Amino acid sequence: KAYIGVETGDDELLKKIKKGVGYEEMLQAGRNLIAAGINLSAMVLLGLAGRGKASRRHALATAKICNEMKPQYLAALTVTPVPGTVLYRQVQRGEFELLDAFETLEEMKQIFENITADNMKFVGTHASNYLPVVGTLQKDKQKMIAMVDEVLKNRDERMLRPDHMRGL
Repeated sequence: KAYIGVETGDDELLKKIKKGVGYEEMLQAGRNLIAAGINLSAMVLLGLAGRGKASRRHALATAKICNEMKPQYLAALTVTPVPGTVLYRQVQRGEFELLDAFETLEEMKQIFENITADNMKFVGTHASNYLPVVGTLQKDKQKMIAMVDEVLKNRDERMLRPDHMRGL
């Protein structure tokens, strides 16, 4: 099994975070691993674009690269600024606005809604995530979306993993 930190399918955002590779290189790397018979787990970062229009662009581009790459596993983690990092300093200076819990779930939902590839196991149980979600796309897609929708409808923070349990 191989793990690839896709982070996002948004080329502009990949440049901004200084990933070192673009969409096409990331896609080709994933396809090469799969063609070699290696099970691939792609990891994406919820909230990587911050607040605003870029969040939706990030979600749609991330779903697109997952559809094209077709990893067997898709894992989502939530962006968590770590002291001493560039992102942490940007947040402290007000240059980067983190998504709140519900905006993060909206982004996750947009990714689910736009993934059309089949038999992709989604694992969203990382400690950084507000809501642990697991399922197989497309089989469990509607159930996964309904789970997120329930939290978004109620806007009840008690339905979320508390910050002290999110590995922050």
